[in-house]
Amino acid sequence: MTARDPHPGVRSDANLSPALLLAALARAACHRADPSAPVPFSALLAHLDIPMRSAGAREARQLLTELEARGAVSRSRRHSVPLWALTSAGRRRLARTPRAAAALPDSPQHRAWRQARTTAALEIDRFRRRLRTSLADAAELLRTRPPAFSDQWFELAERLRSDCWMLGSASHCLHEWAEPDDRYADIDEGVPGRRNLRLWRDRPR
Repeated sequence: MTARDPHPGVRSDANLSPALLLAALARAACHRADPSAPVPFSALLAHLDIPMRSAGAREARQLLTELEARGAVSRSRRHSVPLWALTSAGRRRLARTPRAAAALPDSPQHRAWRQARTTAALEIDRFRRRLRTSLADAAELLRTRPPAFSDQWFELAERLRSDCWMLGSASHCLHEWAEPDDRYADIDEGVPGRRNLRLWRDRPR
């Protein structure tokens, strides 16, 4: 797949159609680690790009109740959290409106991929400079006479680890993370956290 412009998203004041909501529910389930598991309301809203506390969220909740009454979706609970799933009737109904999926906004996993690529392109040169500085400091410590204290090495070790981790994370996001195919869940089985941009702010320096 090649990069594309994101869909504009479903506005919170838009009128949701049953087909669009069913398509969002189907995609939300597909993108979970277990596609057969029911979907929390928050995940459904994320696939509609609707804020939790909005008119659009209230409309979606009402429409879910109506679809449940018609047998198109089923509701369950886990730890007091309502969960939703398509029924066989809901899948048949969705199959009759194949264009509904194309009308969905960008998926959460695609938005995450796009943001990571954009941010990595902006930050990777800074991460390279940080690592060069740390490597230069390491070379200077090696030349120190008398030898550097152990505390200096341990401090530098933390800096090097942080700098290498951030550069590796940015390199992965920019060059190695393939654009997600929305037919499947985009699950990273590599180094834990390497796609988490929040960790770039939290790494010690």
